[in-house]
Amino acid sequence: MKAPGRAAVNSNQAILGMRDTVIGDALDELAGRFAADGALVRAC
Repeated sequence: MKAPGRAAVNSNQAILGMRDTVIGDALDELAGRFAADGALVRAC
């Protein structure tokens, strides 16, 4: 019974890692958009 539990923990960590990566990518994209919008506003 220990092995399945350990596998579940490993898969949960993998899911959390992927979620963090997705969230980080989304935040980076949003930051890039805000920076681009700010540059356009300053240009105007």
